[in-house]
Amino acid sequence: MTWLWAISAVIVLLAAIPLLRALKLFLFAFTIAFAALALLHLRHDPAQGAALLATTGGGLAVAWPLRRWLGSLL
Repeated sequence: MTWLWAISAVIVLLAAIPLLRALKLFLFAFTIAFAALALLHLRHDPAQGAALLATTGGGLAVAWPLRRWLGSLL
């Protein structure tokens, strides 16, 4: 019985590979859309936009450029 389960699992995994590629593409598109909307929200309401970036971890990606830009302004 275990061989039957192992063969079935391999068949299911091989059938899922094209679906995983499509999910990866959708995840990439969702990430781009989320980043664009977060930046628009940051422009509209800076306090909530900064909180959104901080809670999602996106603030880590832009922390150094923002510090550099803010440092040059002061």
